[in-house]
Amino acid sequence: LYAYISSDSVYEVSKLAGEGWQSGVTHVSEGSSARPTEAEMRKKLRKADGYGDGKLEAEEALCAGISCLSAEHPIRAIALRLPDVLGPYDDTFRL
Repeated sequence: LYAYISSDSVYEVSKLAGEGWQSGVTHVSEGSSARPTEAEMRKKLRKADGYGDGKLEAEEALCAGISCLSAEHPIRAIALRLPDVLGPYDDTFRL
């Protein structure tokens, strides 16, 4: 099993974020990280959160790599989207 440590920042570059989270979202799921289809919106979100964009790009590459493998060489993988960590060394002032 391959475990990729991702981040909840992937949602900041999603279609929901591009819509300004205005669709009455009360929770997110795995599918909530889908990128917007419009190239201009993708570019805007990438500029706003390069970290989340990179994490989602890595998740997409992982999924593409797994789907390219044959049944003879299966691999299992998971992307863990860890939440923000708060603590005494957090310099984001979210406390």
